[in-house]
Amino acid sequence: NSGTSVANFIVTRSGDASGTASASWSVAGSGANPASAADFVGGALPSGTVTLGADETSKTIAVNIAGDTTIEPDEGFTLTLATGSGAELGTASASATIRNDDVDASAPQLQSGGVRFNAIGTQVTLTFDEALATGSATSTAFAVNAGGQVVAVTGVTLSGAR
Repeated sequence: NSGTSVANFIVTRSGDASGTASASWSVAGSGANPASAADFVGGALPSGTVTLGADETSKTIAVNIAGDTTIEPDEGFTLTLATGSGAELGTASASATIRNDDVDASAPQLQSGGVRFNAIGTQVTLTFDEALATGSATSTAFAVNAGGQVVAVTGVTLSGAR
């Protein structure tokens, strides 16, 4: 939704921590649906430098994500450290996913969690204890999570009255 959220990446230093160490970092979109500059605060792909002072063994890099109200797939990004000074890099990258948290206001929504189901063989019957918020018939698709298995259900018509 609108507003901002933060993805925190923790950089950890092992071994001799008596001196200062630093590395530059940058973010790039990654995966099947890569994040773009518009997904981050300021409209640019984040970058910077992380510096660990003497005796510091970890530091957090906060990546500020810009919220929006666009319904879209989850988007991936990778933060990568580049060689800096005062330390050698071990694991130099980590990935994160910006989860879509937007809802289609025109899609049927249950007014409360009143859903019952009855499974007989391969047929599942869903009974909605509450009326659908839109009050109109809509052909839709949804998924059912049954014991960790997500099963797509298509060609279903939902209707309800207020």
